Amino acid sequence: MSEAARFRSGLIFGLIAYLWWGLVPLYFAALKAEAAGIGAGEILAHRITWSLPIMFVLVSAVGGWADLFRVLRDRRLVLVLLLSSTLLAINWLLYIYATVTDRVAEASLGYYMMPLVNAALATWFLGERLRPAHYPALALVAVGVVIPIIAAGTFTRCRSRSGSTDSCGSACRSKA
Repeated sequence: MSEAARFRSGLIFGLIAYLWWGLVPLYFAALKAEAAGIGAGEILAHRITWSLPIMFVLVSAVGGWADLFRVLRDRRLVLVLLLSSTLLAINWLLYIYATVTDRVAEASLGYYMMPLVNAALATWFLGERLRPAHYPALALVAVGVVIPIIAAGTFTRCRSRSGSTDSCGSACRSKA
């Protein structure tokens, strides 16, 4: 596959992922409206439970059983992925909770903070260096985060934890 074709397919997949991510709160809101009393924990449990058979189908479809068993034989890799998965589950629980309690804007701001957290983690724990172009970009993100916080007059835990758990999970996966 040529570099241009890879770029186009990556762009298309990225746009699909962001579109899907943008529609997920609507799904959770509809689920909340249809099934009163279902909490964020139960929604997350269903998401985890139904992901397992879907994963088996996808692994079978791409012939990835050898890779799956190779990963499962590596104790360190399994532990790193378990930590990453736990952080991802916490992140999803916070996001679902924010959605079903009408705090989508708070959670979204938390995700908007992710470049700041990712840059900090990459610099401090992964030993990466920021390039000169990163500094103005991160400054713009910081301004974009500070303005809504000042406008709201508060900085909630939901905002900070939603972005930080996802960033920490990503840092774990990068070490896998």
